[in-house]
Amino acid sequence: MQLFFIVGAQKSGTTWLQKSLNSIEGIHCLGEGHFIDKLLMPVAQTRYEYNQMLQMLNQQVYEGQGHYGPIPDKEFLPLMRSWILNIMVRNAKAPQDAIRALGDKTPANSFHIPALKQLFPRSRFIHLLRDGRDVAVSAFRHRERIQKQAGESNADLNVEAPQLLGKWAGFTRAVRNAEGAGIPIHTVRYEDMLTNGLGSLRSCVDHLLPQNSISDDQLQAAVK
Repeated sequence: MQLFFIVGAQKSGTTWLQKSLNSIEGIHCLGEGHFIDKLLMPVAQTRYEYNQMLQMLNQQVYEGQGHYGPIPDKEFLPLMRSWILNIMVRNAKAPQDAIRALGDKTPANSFHIPALKQLFPRSRFIHLLRDGRDVAVSAFRHRERIQKQAGESNADLNVEAPQLLGKWAGFTRAVRNAEGAGIPIHTVRYEDMLTNGLGSLRSCVDHLLPQNSISDDQLQAAVK
């Protein structure tokens, strides 16, 4: 199966693209797994602390002759790779031989593209890019709705816009930096999905599965 990750700032339409791809037979895109920021990184920190503890014990208690060595990369990385892949396959709820492409669309992955590429060298990336001004307004309206539900109504777009635009710029810059470092990334524009949904989805599918027989009728059904 082809593993892939959708990246891009929050409120850029990543959920829209995820649901569109998930509507195509054989392609499974499950939502936000937060595998790097909430799984790998905390476990990596625990591994670091464990290795530091062993080093201290070996030096102070066993005079450099301790029996346990540190957990090496060659053991840690395959373990995390297998764990993440098992989670994704299990939640796809489909026979493994029927899964042609398996994806995740956690926005935070925008900052961890090199780590994902190290874990999964054959993985592919789709960047959903939307005009930053629209992202800022969408994020503001989302936050405004939450505040109103909580009985708060002090949101001010003019006050919050700089911070929201800065957040969008951070996500976008991280993706561009990964691309500049040599990681292939297919960018699709939110605005193009509005005006040419079929063509935009076709470009994503062809990026994931260059040799595919998915018809335009199947893609049009996914767009609808």
